[in-house]
Amino acid sequence: MADKRASRQQSKREKQRKRRGTKQRERRETKLYAKGGLRTAHTWPLGTCYVSENWHDQGALVDVCFVRSHISGRSAVVLCEVDLAERGITACEVRVVESEKAVVGMVVDRSQEHRLLETSAEQALSIILDGEAHGRKNGFGPPRGMERARPLFDGVDVGLSPFRAKTGHPSEKPAKKKFWQSIFGG
Repeated sequence: MADKRASRQQSKREKQRKRRGTKQRERRETKLYAKGGLRTAHTWPLGTCYVSENWHDQGALVDVCFVRSHISGRSAVVLCEVDLAERGITACEVRVVESEKAVVGMVVDRSQEHRLLETSAEQALSIILDGEAHGRKNGFGPPRGMERARPLFDGVDVGLSPFRAKTGHPSEKPAKKKFWQSIFGG
């Protein structure tokens, strides 16, 4: 009886050792494969990007999420708040997160005022760069985070984006002319 018990305990220990070894090897491979974070993130494929649903409104305050995703699941994320009316980019945050679920969580957190919709990387970058150019024109420089984000934008052709952001203050609607004014002038 003692032999049976000892052999079962020994086989149980061997199975546990194999499982631990497998898990450790998987963790090690994942770490090595996704090593580098922001230093190598510019080589990762483009991920699903997001932009506020009001991005096409004149002078809107827009949240933009630009993503590059590694095949291991890690993602490099650039979160920008863009004021299309005057100041350009008001906030820019760059992070490397462990999974695409974390990206979705960040998008949900940002979706309090306006929903964030999926978009192409070219469209997301187009809005960021249009906002930055408008802010510089008005005398507002981009925040520090933009310098960390610039390498992630390498290789993205903004010219592929068919739409441009509408910068500047929303114009006042002209007073509606009455029917006889449109015919006789005035």
